[in-house]
Amino acid sequence: MDTGTSIIGQNMVLVFFVYGLAWFTAGVVILATLQRGLHLKLSASLPWLAAFSLTHAVVEWLDVLRLLPPDLMPLAAYPAFGTIKLALLALSLLLLLQFAVLLVGSLWGRARVLRWLPIVLLVLWLMSPLYAPLLVVPGAARLLGASPGARLDQQEAHLFTAGQRELYCLSCHARIPQQGVGHTLAASAPRATMEVSVRYMLYFPGLLLSAIGFALQGRLFRRRGLRWLARDAYCAAGVFAINSFFAGLVSAPGPFFPAAWLNYLNFTAAVGAPPQLFRAGLALASMFFIARILRVYRVEQDRRLAAAHEERLRTQERLSKELSKQVAELSSEMTELHSLGERIAYDTDSGRVLKGLMGVTARLVRADECMVYLRGDDGRLTPALVDQANPRAEGAVTIPDCVRRAAEGCTSVLVQHVLRDDGMPEGAETRACSILAVPLLSRGELLGVVSVQARSPRSFGDSDRFLLETIAGQAAVALHNAQLYARVSAQSIRDGLTGLHNHRYFQERAEAEISRCARTRRPLSLLFCDLDSFKSFNDANGHPLGDQALQDVAAIINASKRATDVAARYGGEEFVVILPDADVDAAVAIGERIRLQVSKHAFESRVGTAFSLTISIGVASFPRDGHSKAELVEKADWAMYEAKRRGGNETCAFVGGDHIERPREVAEWSELPDLGAVYALAAAVDARDHKTRRHSEVVAFYASTIAQTLGLTMQEITDVRVASLLHDVGKVGVPDEILNKNAPLTDEEWSVVREHPRLGAEILKSVRGLLRIISCVRHHHERYDGSGYPDGIAGTAIPLGARIIAVADAFDAMTSDRPYRLALSVEEAIAEIRANAGTQFDPQVVQSLAEVFGHNQDAVLV
Repeated sequence: MDTGTSIIGQNMVLVFFVYGLAWFTAGVVILATLQRGLHLKLSASLPWLAAFSLTHAVVEWLDVLRLLPPDLMPLAAYPAFGTIKLALLALSLLLLLQFAVLLVGSLWGRARVLRWLPIVLLVLWLMSPLYAPLLVVPGAARLLGASPGARLDQQEAHLFTAGQRELYCLSCHARIPQQGVGHTLAASAPRATMEVSVRYMLYFPGLLLSAIGFALQGRLFRRRGLRWLARDAYCAAGVFAINSFFAGLVSAPGPFFPAAWLNYLNFTAAVGAPPQLFRAGLALASMFFIARILRVYRVEQDRRLAAAHEERLRTQERLSKELSKQVAELSSEMTELHSLGERIAYDTDSGRVLKGLMGVTARLVRADECMVYLRGDDGRLTPALVDQANPRAEGAVTIPDCVRRAAEGCTSVLVQHVLRDDGMPEGAETRACSILAVPLLSRGELLGVVSVQARSPRSFGDSDRFLLETIAGQAAVALHNAQLYARVSAQSIRDGLTGLHNHRYFQERAEAEISRCARTRRPLSLLFCDLDSFKSFNDANGHPLGDQALQDVAAIINASKRATDVAARYGGEEFVVILPDADVDAAVAIGERIRLQVSKHAFESRVGTAFSLTISIGVASFPRDGHSKAELVEKADWAMYEAKRRGGNETCAFVGGDHIERPREVAEWSELPDLGAVYALAAAVDARDHKTRRHSEVVAFYASTIAQTLGLTMQEITDVRVASLLHDVGKVGVPDEILNKNAPLTDEEWSVVREHPRLGAEILKSVRGLLRIISCVRHHHERYDGSGYPDGIAGTAIPLGARIIAVADAFDAMTSDRPYRLALSVEEAIAEIRANAGTQFDPQVVQSLAEVFGHNQDAVLV
């Protein structure tokens, strides 16, 4: 006893410090491990174990303070100090119980009923002073070394040490001076009872239940293959189980069961060392195995890192496969696009270009329907091609609004959710759909729009937009080239003025049609058309109106022929029409339709009034009239001249043998001198008289205009124009001093001037082809009342052409400046001529002059 007490007195401070340090270290290690943020089954209970470790370390370190000398630790402070230590001890043991209950409950589902165990044991412990006398062991006072008559309440927690004048408090292992024994014993009896019972009611169950929990955790580790952690858990379970046994051995001797036998003095007497020493070693072992068990967090962290690494590897592998798939798809798309570019880059057929566009779009952009809309000359979009997988009539197609917006903004439009009522084409389902529309742009010019549609919403993404834009870009360039080629090809076979086929195309097509009809033994006819007196119309009205007349005739021919017929401009005012599968009778009927429409058409003239033209048409038929293109053209041309010989404005079919001779009258008519020579001769005459420069041209214009108003034929108009140009040709016999004299002429000089009409007629008699105009030149100075010269004829005896020239000559003279007077206004000149109607001029011609130039003074050449 003395030896054990001596050992306690000398080493107990160090033992308590090491014991508390071990638990404190365990608590810190647990808290540090929990900072990793991993969640295991241990995670819910470990905070309670950490709290127990730290609180229990504080309790043990409080025991170090109670071992201080009396001068440092007053005796009066012992009761309060002991109460605080007991409260902290109970708190730490409750934390240990909570840890054990949570650990066992997390590993063994049936142990959930233990969750009320800490509260039950706490209540039992707090009530221990009430039922402690029931646990008094008979003879306990003798066992504690007291006399049989001693009071138990003074001996239950303290023992007087013989030979020393002090009390040794076995419950707190402190020596107390003897003079304070009465107060101390009286005050410590209830507390000593609770201090003894706390180790059996809280400490022992907590450690034992914790040992069970560690054992269950070890079994879990073993099942998961963590045998080394299972071994550490089993060791921890053993340490906690042994420690639970020592929980009662540190109790002071008392009269209660089992403190009467299992107490500090008995263990020290039996072993030779205090139980606190062993308990400190068990605390170190507990700290060691708890730290080793906590390595499961590092293992779990490593496992999770490995799992995360494996997941990353799997993700990378999956992404690699997806990337490889995307690369393969992209490569396939690029191959398709390259193939499309090669196929359509030099393709001159816009239909094949569009079909290639649709084929690639259908394969690369997964859509339920593809469509192409082309922009027409009027700017409107019309369906040009429908996906072959979903054909439908073009007339039933409604252009979606997004397609119009793509065309107007020249940018792609993606609609992820649109209803049929919002612009879906006919035939599509009424449920929501997606539409992607991309414009076909080439060099900034909108050619059309390509669109893809799907019956489910949100079917297209940015990748589809980019892909379709790439396809559309290639297709637009090829389509532009194909359309440009088609336009150039069409222009190369079209006449630039009339829009009909040109001479070269006629030659090629005629050969092909004759060959086809020869194979099929079907007839073919040829119309050769020529406008009557068109050269005179062109000279009288100018080339712009002549071109307009040719365009009008071409439009009449186009409207009058059949759809299978081919019309072409042969040259000048000549047109040809190929009539496949038409015999001579059918050809004559079509020619008559053309002739009648031309004769009824009102052509525009220079003076603003309607003018009539006629056309002569010749007909030749295969195989009746020839077997080659050259034969048909020659015989149709002969028939056309035959129609002109008959007066023009007639359709004539070829009749006769193989020998072809142009009619004599036509030959003579065609030998009319070129008006260029006539203009030159008129200019020479005007040049002799500086007062009347360009007089003949102006008179010719006025006379031909009046002749048109009077309804003369084109031949008659031509004669009037030529006669007007040459009406003063006889002035070549008038001396220059008379022509250029600024003073009034004498009677003798007037007689010379009045001879120029007769002289002009004599000159023209020697010119072949001008015989018809001689009378007009001779009589253009005759007066309507018969007082004119050179023959003095009157009224209608004067040729109409001469009467027209007389009015035109006077009108130009009045509206032109002369050295001896100024020009009259148009109104004054017409009024003067009207005043002389019926005497000097033909009233009908005067009326025509007034109608034309009185209302259209801009036509007067001033």
